Amino acid sequence: MSSSEAPCFSHVATDNQYAEYTKEQNRLFLSLIDAFTPDPEADNDSQLLLLTTALGVTRAAARDIMRAATISERFPRFMELARSDLHIDKERIIAVEKATCGVVDTEILESIDDLLVELSTPHHHHEVLRRPQAFSTSINRALIALDPDAVATRIKKEVKVSYGRGPYTSTISATLPCDEAQELREIIEKTQREQNCTAPEAVTKIFRQENATKVTLHLYPNEYDGLDLLGAGALTPEQTEYWLSRVKNVNLMYTNLATTERFFNLPGKVFLKARDGVCVFPGCDADAINTQMDHITNYNGTNTDPTNGEVLCQHHHNMKTDRRIRISILKDGAKKITLNDTTVVTIPEGPAGRWGHSFSRNLALRTARRRAS
Repeated sequence: MSSSEAPCFSHVATDNQYAEYTKEQNRLFLSLIDAFTPDPEADNDSQLLLLTTALGVTRAAARDIMRAATISERFPRFMELARSDLHIDKERIIAVEKATCGVVDTEILESIDDLLVELSTPHHHHEVLRRPQAFSTSINRALIALDPDAVATRIKKEVKVSYGRGPYTSTISATLPCDEAQELREIIEKTQREQNCTAPEAVTKIFRQENATKVTLHLYPNEYDGLDLLGAGALTPEQTEYWLSRVKNVNLMYTNLATTERFFNLPGKVFLKARDGVCVFPGCDADAINTQMDHITNYNGTNTDPTNGEVLCQHHHNMKTDRRIRISILKDGAKKITLNDTTVVTIPEGPAGRWGHSFSRNLALRTARRRAS
């Protein structure tokens, strides 16, 4: 492979005119957290005040910076790579800290460090670095396998219902576990379609038990021998037990995906969503549950199957239809996307997109999982 085709991230590639600016921004943040590593014995509020006034930032921003400074010791290989290549930014470092703040076991920390190095290492030329949310999702999926009690405790603490009354309307806000929220969302949306009503009207009908809507949800095995619920992410053991008790039908993932029809069949659709995870366009946060199925190469009257498909949000689907962007699929499920004269590669983020996992990390994960059980 020539140097011009060597694996690299697009935002720090040598032919990117903004790469040096990006790397300098990342270097400055790394220098900042090195210079302002908090004193564990000193007063927390005093250190927050100093950082807030010194940088002219909010208290919340200062708190994120102080906490981010602690991950160098927890994830040395990841941070060494970040300092070497200057490709990891403030948002991803803060996302990593927030996703791992409950981890104390050394073996688990080492496994997460391996995972972070893998997520931060390119496998394609001009690869797009995964989104901060993708870092968080990957970490959460691993922690559910390695330390499920910590994740379950966090879910229980965050679940709540709040009420707010205004002069004419009132607000009822419910924070639910992702799996329960996804089921409720499916029921609300199906009630809207079936009864031709608004979302608030659908919610009212559900509360009053005026409908009997049934929905179909899809579970997928992930790389950690756990399950993901499409639209909700990885499930804890308790959630897994609950949903498996409700399973009505089991389909093998790689069967009956192809069809001779123009549109993807149901198995093909749910597989595409589980493979790609989000809209495949670089930087797009649209969850696959909200996206559309698209042929990479236009349908020619033969087969329609996931090897010639991707998920795109409405906006980027329109761009592809207008031929403003071109997409091709690589053998590992990655997508090569060209817009004008720029070509980049995006990596599948869903539980069915299982390429590029090194043997060493899988071996370390197996050891950590055995010790955690």
